[in-house]
Amino acid sequence: MRDVRKGRWVVTWLLLLALAPTGAAKQAAQVPAWSADLKPYSYADRPPRHYYTGPFFAGGEGYDSGVLFPSPNEVICYFATKSGRGFSRRDQLSASSPFRLQVLSFDAQTGALRYRKTLPSRAGQSWMGINAEGNFLVRTGDFVRLYSPDLTLLKEHRLAERSASEQWWVRLSTSGKTLLLVHHMPDETTDEVVSSATFEPIAALKGQHYPVISIADHGLLKADPWNNRIFLRDFSGKGKTMVAPAEAKCTYFPTLLNDHTLLVTCDPEVLLIKPDGSAMMRDRFENYEWLETAPAATRNGTFIGVSAVRYKENAWSTVRDGRSAERRSTRVVVYNAVERKHVAVVRVEPQPKNDYNFAIAPDGSALAVMVDGRLQLYPLR
Repeated sequence: MRDVRKGRWVVTWLLLLALAPTGAAKQAAQVPAWSADLKPYSYADRPPRHYYTGPFFAGGEGYDSGVLFPSPNEVICYFATKSGRGFSRRDQLSASSPFRLQVLSFDAQTGALRYRKTLPSRAGQSWMGINAEGNFLVRTGDFVRLYSPDLTLLKEHRLAERSASEQWWVRLSTSGKTLLLVHHMPDETTDEVVSSATFEPIAALKGQHYPVISIADHGLLKADPWNNRIFLRDFSGKGKTMVAPAEAKCTYFPTLLNDHTLLVTCDPEVLLIKPDGSAMMRDRFENYEWLETAPAATRNGTFIGVSAVRYKENAWSTVRDGRSAERRSTRVVVYNAVERKHVAVVRVEPQPKNDYNFAIAPDGSALAVMVDGRLQLYPLR
């Protein structure tokens, strides 16, 4: 019996070793190569916090700031501002609206400002992404607009609503090829898949409403994190598949890196899994760390970043009471998803209080972090 138990222990140890990411995590330079103050660019005009729990929903709706890498040599940050008084309607983008989307482009090597653009916006409904052609997609109010790299308007797509109880969620695939427009109405939810380059329709599917959504080039994902369920379906609407990774105890922020790989975070672990639920990589975080925000991924899905926070005492009761918990530490862990290994760990300073976003350069050479009015760039090589 003792030999049998020993054999089982050896098998378990070998399995964990096989799933663990290879290579030790490199400690990236903890002093940024450069840091840019955003306050001279109207950052002081940021509207009051209006999203539910701040960075928890980064990358999704209700968040009006972010960081992008159009190329390894350029980093962009954007944020909504409000100046003066006045009203704005979500179905209009007029010059009289007090809300604006500030778009700042910096040289990734030197931190020098390349250009600044101001676009019409609405608080709480502003988002930017980059499609496969290198053009910008901008969600503002009831509009999704396509801009050229110099932010010249190319196309516009209207998100029509019949009542105030309707909502839209916008998701871009990691590759930047497909755009998912989820139209949630009181009586039904429709998943509209369109080309990110032309807004031409690809598919329109009836579906259930779930809070977590992701899309790839040929399929989409919806998740119910409270019941540990992930659903996959292709654009034909057939073959709806339920993915239940046995290795994961929960399914926070599942993300389709491509049609064959999912990233699943569950405190305190990160997993790369296949659509059948089998794990390809598994990494455990430090004790008492919470995985927060949607993960950041490069357009080819090679590099991914996950943010982990450690709160001070009584953090849960503080959040439960509707107040922001005080952070003890925050770090971003970067992986190479193809080679299944650590790339770097960056400890974020100062600790975020309101705005917190990050992005990885397409070649994995740098990490850009936006924290409360300051943009910082950390070399990863």
